[in-house]
Amino acid sequence: MARDDKLFFHKTVQHLARSLGNIKNTPWEKVQTLYSLCPSDVPNGVLLINCRQQDAVIALGIYFLESGLQHKNRILPYLLSLAKLLEKAHWQDEMKMNPTDRIPIAERFSFCLHTLLSDVAVRCEDARKEIINTQVECMVSLTNQITKMQDPNSRNSATKLFLCKTTLPVLIGLARAMGRFSTNDPPLICRLFPKPEPPLSQAAANDQNAYKRSFSSFRNIIPRSLSGNLHVTVDILAVTSGSYDTTDVAFNSNSLKRAGPIYYNMASYDPKTYFFSKFGSSFNQFPHLRINDPSDAKKQIIFPQAHLHSILTLSKKLLTKEMLGLLDEQSVEIYATGKISIFPYKSFSETINLVMVTLMRELLQPQRDLPVPFTKDVQEFVKGLYLNGQTELQSRNHDASEREDRESNFALVNKFKVNVMANAACVDLLVWAIGDETVIVIGADSLCGRLSEKINSNHGYRLVLAHMPLLMVCLEGLGKLAQKFPNIASTSIYCLRDFLITPSPILSKLHRQANEKGNKENVKITAYGNELKAETTKNVSPIQSAFEKLRDAAIENLCHALRAAHTLDPDCVRALVASVSNRLFTAEKSDSESTLISTNIVIMLGHVAVSMKGTPKTTDTILQFFQQRFCRVPSALDTLIVDQLGCMIIAQCEPHVYEVVMKMFTMITVESGSTAYGKAVNDKAQYRHVSRAVINALANIADNVQGEQQMNELLGRLLELFVQLGLEGKRASDKSPGALKASSSAGNLGVLIPVIAVLLRRLPQIKNPKPRIHKLFRDFWLYCVIMGFTASDSGLWPQEWYEGVKEIAVKSPALVSPTSSRSEMRELQYTSAVRNDSVSVNELQELRTQILDLLKHPADVTAYVNKLSFAQSTFLLSVYWVEMLRVQHSGEPSLVPIISDYLCDSALQKDKAGMWNCVMKNRPKNEAREADLEQHAQFLLVNFNHQHKQIRRVSDKFLVSLVDRFPHLLWSRRVLWTMLDILQVLSYSLQVDPNQETPTLRIPQTPYSIQLMDTLEARETIIKDFSANSERIIKEAMVWEPHWTRTHILEYINQIPTSGMCYHAGLSMAVESVLQWGPLNMDSAPLSAAMLDRRPKCVKSDSSKILTTASTRSKYIGQVMGMLSMCESDNKDVLAEHVLNHVWTACREKSDALHRNALWQATAPNLYANVE
Repeated sequence: MARDDKLFFHKTVQHLARSLGNIKNTPWEKVQTLYSLCPSDVPNGVLLINCRQQDAVIALGIYFLESGLQHKNRILPYLLSLAKLLEKAHWQDEMKMNPTDRIPIAERFSFCLHTLLSDVAVRCEDARKEIINTQVECMVSLTNQITKMQDPNSRNSATKLFLCKTTLPVLIGLARAMGRFSTNDPPLICRLFPKPEPPLSQAAANDQNAYKRSFSSFRNIIPRSLSGNLHVTVDILAVTSGSYDTTDVAFNSNSLKRAGPIYYNMASYDPKTYFFSKFGSSFNQFPHLRINDPSDAKKQIIFPQAHLHSILTLSKKLLTKEMLGLLDEQSVEIYATGKISIFPYKSFSETINLVMVTLMRELLQPQRDLPVPFTKDVQEFVKGLYLNGQTELQSRNHDASEREDRESNFALVNKFKVNVMANAACVDLLVWAIGDETVIVIGADSLCGRLSEKINSNHGYRLVLAHMPLLMVCLEGLGKLAQKFPNIASTSIYCLRDFLITPSPILSKLHRQANEKGNKENVKITAYGNELKAETTKNVSPIQSAFEKLRDAAIENLCHALRAAHTLDPDCVRALVASVSNRLFTAEKSDSESTLISTNIVIMLGHVAVSMKGTPKTTDTILQFFQQRFCRVPSALDTLIVDQLGCMIIAQCEPHVYEVVMKMFTMITVESGSTAYGKAVNDKAQYRHVSRAVINALANIADNVQGEQQMNELLGRLLELFVQLGLEGKRASDKSPGALKASSSAGNLGVLIPVIAVLLRRLPQIKNPKPRIHKLFRDFWLYCVIMGFTASDSGLWPQEWYEGVKEIAVKSPALVSPTSSRSEMRELQYTSAVRNDSVSVNELQELRTQILDLLKHPADVTAYVNKLSFAQSTFLLSVYWVEMLRVQHSGEPSLVPIISDYLCDSALQKDKAGMWNCVMKNRPKNEAREADLEQHAQFLLVNFNHQHKQIRRVSDKFLVSLVDRFPHLLWSRRVLWTMLDILQVLSYSLQVDPNQETPTLRIPQTPYSIQLMDTLEARETIIKDFSANSERIIKEAMVWEPHWTRTHILEYINQIPTSGMCYHAGLSMAVESVLQWGPLNMDSAPLSAAMLDRRPKCVKSDSSKILTTASTRSKYIGQVMGMLSMCESDNKDVLAEHVLNHVWTACREKSDALHRNALWQATAPNLYANVE
């Protein structure tokens, strides 16, 4: 219960801080609420601090950063003084913030406070020097307190307890946070305590589930080590593992999942918990903890040399054997007493060694031009630490640490793992310390040899897993040395190449062990709507993960070394390809590790091609190697080659590489498809085993190709391939008509549907396609209709194909004729992908029956449908399905722009087969949203006056149906105003000279226009018909809802511009209709029909109400306008208060007349705003 209260307070103060941080110029009185919760100094200089006060300090820091450093003069001095007082702090309670927390309370707060100060130093240049000085002073003071413990007289039970509970944890927290500067947002403290994520809406959650189901069959081919070289998009492909047809882990590579740089730890990285559970951890410690992009050009913050000397001196004091031994003695003693609740340090020496070495590495690596004596001093000191640490990395120590972990339930520091990380940091520093002078190159070459020895050591796989951080740093060191000294880059290349293709004993053992253990499969039951679906997932073993990370690191640093060597030897890549070719040949002949060697070679060359794209003699050489090796002897290695070729296209290598690879993919897909449902011819069957890999690579390319032109070009290729596969299937069925139908090849086409959907999801809707793309889309939908891909419940095809068809429909262009110069419909039988003469009578009749079933067998078009040819039938079904699916699944469903294209298509209008009538039968009339209904009504009103009689007739028919289904459209303000505007526009058309060029007149407040008729007589006929129709509409509106109809007409009066307008035909129609068809007045409404017949219309009509209401509105609007013109802008609030006082006065006096007058005055500003 106490922990729940603690978490509530923790979250609440952070919410308060972020809320205050979003206020511009926050008053200090509001911030004082947070500030008052923070700890304060007591007179004797001892700081008492509890968990709530720690939370308040962190929240105050979050406010300080997110508010843009408001109240800096108060908050920053407080934070600096608090940092100085931490060495004297007494911790009143100990409570874990997260269940996984393992570090002491003092260390956690020290780490958070100094991380906060580092964030402030980045964003406040004026205070940067003061912050750095304060942190160094704190470290000096803490170190002095620790060294005093060497005096036996200073050691007693109280000082020992204070040393282990406060001094050492505060020092460790400071060392973990100092010098970690992030120039990118969010600040580091806001990564430790991020903003809470808003909950997903139900609609968004449903979309995500549908999305995952739709594209779950593709495997991502982009490896982690290439993610920095490729411009990847938002991840559309849902990654699944195990899609290679082999059980070897060299192929089942989880490194093909997209992620950040290479991971060192086996667990996932979550800043909210990681730094509070991993001993000695810090930002920038490993590549996956990197806080700044290495390619970022922002200037780094450099520590002054004086401070570097101070920290080196402090490190030398702390990291002596005597001092570390003394600290371990104290920690063992305090641990045995159990006086500290959260205390994982049975020995401090390993953690202090790690944090001090990583601190030096963090501060020294950005430095340039340091004095040579200082660099050598660092080098000698670190070399000593490294050699001392090597003695601790024996297998017996590893076993002891693992045993202690199990006994303590992982509550204590794993000494072996911490020593490995410290040794890795030492290697990094040794690589940095190699100077730039020519005489040092010999030393660099020697260091290369030592690193190579380490990565080729012969350890058991358990020890290799424990040594992972050190091995990774050694691999990176070879790459860094090559970049620093191009003269020895060839040495790094040889070391890394041999590590991969000899291969290293480390890789061999991990590979062998991973294959023996294999991956465990878990079955996960997921609910999708009303269905339960079983999903099989594979857990990647730590051994396989370590294998992949080592391989990725070696390949990545090999690329660094090749780039460095290329400046001196332009043929270095060719030499590499030649050497690995020979190794691949010998390995396939006799080597027991041939699978590991061959996969490493292919993945390595694919990385090199992408990483060094644009470098002469690189991509072509590697492409040629892949072409020579591909499908020479069919194997799982061919799938890996396809993945690398796909990455080369995504990386946008040279244009001719794109052409060559895409032609290969097209050839493989077509030839493997031609053998799928028929007898294999010649050598075409050799590609069948890679056809799925090619489809997967095309999906990855569709997901990641950049540039609108490139995406459109790829779209054309995919559609062309789809149609080509359909034609190949038709040819196969023609050759064996007794055994095959055309739809037998549907499987070959269907696999491309999700690929096309992935690409189209990234493109806007295609509205004006080029003729070639338009023709391909027509053929695409023709095949979808023939093969049954548009049927959601057929059960013939996978559900994801139907999901892809829906995606494609949303973005497809309208299937109208691209030109109106000739009837495209008459030529369908010649231009369609499937000819009429190749279809049986039964198949044609089946299509006609489908059309009639969809149209519900209307009598007026049945005769037309029974005369349709095959091409015309498939065209009609294509139009039906593409537009139906578009409306059902588009984010903004509306048929108005699309149906206009079909209505105005001259080829359809001129066609004699009745297809135009069939198309119009499919106009959906079930839109649910009010705005869309009104837009459709506007569209139909405009087309009621179209120059083509057929369109006018159908528009009238649809308008009647729409109003019959949704009668409230009759008194819709938007619909009534549009109708009256059209009347005025048509009235104006009578004044336009018919002998001049026929103009197009725009309808106000709509996106539509009206093309005038050529003759005056025709224009008069149009306006006569439309005015009669408008009169009927207003009459019906007055019957059903007279109040709203009159209100909208009164508002319409205010919308009409009065300047230069003598009359308004729309307003005349509205007033006449209201006066003629208005309801009965209150006195006449209860009377019988016989009695009403005896009375004149003026006695029983309520038409006078519209005039009195209009007059009253005008009166009070005039009053308000007059008052507003007399008031200045600052006095408008006074005027509003004055008007409201009138209302309350009338209420108090209970006067109906005053109350009516006051209400009209109070509501008149709204009427005036509408006029404005």
